[in-house]
Amino acid sequence: MKILVQFMIIVVVTLVGEAMAFFINIPIPGPIYAFVLMFLCLLFGIIKIEQVREAGKFLVLILPIMFIAPAAAILEESDIADVLIRVIVIAVVTTIAVMAATGYTAQYIVRRQKRRNGEELEGE
Repeated sequence: MKILVQFMIIVVVTLVGEAMAFFINIPIPGPIYAFVLMFLCLLFGIIKIEQVREAGKFLVLILPIMFIAPAAAILEESDIADVLIRVIVIAVVTTIAVMAATGYTAQYIVRRQKRRNGEELEGE
């Protein structure tokens, strides 16, 4: 029952954000108003973090699942497959490059620190 009340608080804030988007004639989506409103309510203590903690954790936990259907629809409707392949290749290559650079940098720093301390390096 507690988590249901927490979800209701989040839903009410979301509905107020949607209402603000409807009545304020500025092209800002309702969820943005809701995010700002929730932030301000938490900041000023109108809503206590304990009042929405478990529901918020659950929503963050399932957030990646919420993107599967829209991503599949985008792939189905558009000719984005070749762009997607490029993005995946770029992501993989840059991830490997960053990992390698980080590893070499960490090794260099450790060796330099050991030399300063006069310790013997392994393999030398």
